[in-house]
Amino acid sequence: MSGDLNSLQKQLELYTKGDYEALEQMMSTQASQTPLQTNAEKEEEVSIISYADAPPDSDDETDEMLARQEVYPPLTPEKTYQIRESAKKWIKIQNTLDKIKDIKKELDKERKGLESELLEAIKTYGLKDIKKGKHQLVPKVHKGGKQAFSRKLISDKLTDFLTTADVVEEDHVREVVLQATEYLDNTREKKQDRVKLQHVIISK
Repeated sequence: MSGDLNSLQKQLELYTKGDYEALEQMMSTQASQTPLQTNAEKEEEVSIISYADAPPDSDDETDEMLARQEVYPPLTPEKTYQIRESAKKWIKIQNTLDKIKDIKKELDKERKGLESELLEAIKTYGLKDIKKGKHQLVPKVHKGGKQAFSRKLISDKLTDFLTTADVVEEDHVREVVLQATEYLDNTREKKQDRVKLQHVIISK
């Protein structure tokens, strides 16, 4: 635990000092290791609430889906301990990932600013590339893709088509567009419901 704690503290120190190259190398090396909590995080007991003990009183779709399970196996002390330990580890990992995401967010912001500066220099001075050791920066054009379909886009484009093609009387265009849009929306395949853990900070 102390090794991972020292690793996280070292990463934060490197970020504070602005030594981004060393930070990148360290995070790459430690990426496969499991992050643990820091001293600033207080160890708290994990409480477990089961639908077998009390039925849920909620309109939340996830709660209702889970509540539909009518038969539950007994929650033994051994299983309770295992669930608590898994929950503690999950929360420790999530907390550490949140810290790293904050660092990444700041670095991405700074990188984008430098990227704009470098692209302007490349354009102004006709630079082909910029090299530093094994690293090479080259301008690359990403072709823009087509706009994603949406209910509004379909409605707008269908209205334009029916109006310009003159295949429907002008008074009926709005009604036809509405019916067609409703049909397309209602006949889309629905994704399957799935349950996912959500990390919530409880305000005290």
